[in-house]
Amino acid sequence: MLIFLQIFVISCFVVVIIALFRENVDFLTYSMGAMLAAATATYFFSLEAVSMEEFFLSVNWEVIFFLISMFTIVTILEENLIFQEIARRITKKFSTNTREFFWVICLISTVSAAFIEDISVVIIFIP
Repeated sequence: MLIFLQIFVISCFVVVIIALFRENVDFLTYSMGAMLAAATATYFFSLEAVSMEEFFLSVNWEVIFFLISMFTIVTILEENLIFQEIARRITKKFSTNTREFFWVICLISTVSAAFIEDISVVIIFIP
């Protein structure tokens, strides 16, 4: 029965991935539905009983709140067009000199990648 549960949860994940790449589909609805289906199947077909208290204590809430706050910050920056403004200013300032434009893009990409990688490392090592 455990293999059925694993296959079902993986198929729920695949449904979410497929919904992510379809433009005319409400991704949030499919995500919530797949999460609910996977959680319900896990509850009914799990081999050992887990109490709600034990379940909530096993969740690493620091990581959850960290991710929520990071996504909130990025959404606020996107809505206020901060990323577009940075790109516009860089393009305007360095559009005449291709070499400087290249180096600025490389520098910003490196700093951004270091920041994102740092977040990934934090997410991995916090638990």
